[in-house]
Amino acid sequence: MREDRIVTIAFIVIFLLAVVIYICISLPRTEKEVKYVLTIRCGDVVKGYEMEELLTMPKVTGLGGYIKKNNVTLGPFNYTGIPIHHLLQAFPLPEAYSIKVRARDGYERNISMDVAEGRVKVYSENGSFIGMGNLTMILAYEKEGKRLGGDEGPLRIAFVSEEGYLTESKLWVKNVVSIEVVATP
Repeated sequence: MREDRIVTIAFIVIFLLAVVIYICISLPRTEKEVKYVLTIRCGDVVKGYEMEELLTMPKVTGLGGYIKKNNVTLGPFNYTGIPIHHLLQAFPLPEAYSIKVRARDGYERNISMDVAEGRVKVYSENGSFIGMGNLTMILAYEKEGKRLGGDEGPLRIAFVSEEGYLTESKLWVKNVVSIEVVATP
């Protein structure tokens, strides 16, 4: 009789445990899988951004293009994106810094603070050097009113102005996935 009771209790415990496990496994997952298109690091602070979040940030639209080493020019095109200074103001920036921009394929470009603030060499549409300009460096997500994709995006570094000056192609990074702020002496 005592053995029957123990067997019955054990059976009930196992049955209840199985029901709880089944319910836990069957419940739909409520956690949203976060897919960051961009991460920014400044020291120990790291922030990830989804595309929807980036699209709600202040934006700039302007003309920009670049000149390649062989003097071939591309642009100017109409780009829309977030000014880099807006993205960086969310971080405790060092007094002097550079930024390391990384692309999806592993390509990296170091950009000085002056360049990140828009002080760059500018060229005309035909590739003639004009001088130093004060452009806006943006993290672009649109070109000619259409979302960047394919070879360029979804995000790329661009330099824009009202005048449509061109800058050096080495400053333009496509398929950007991360930006790291690096303190400089």
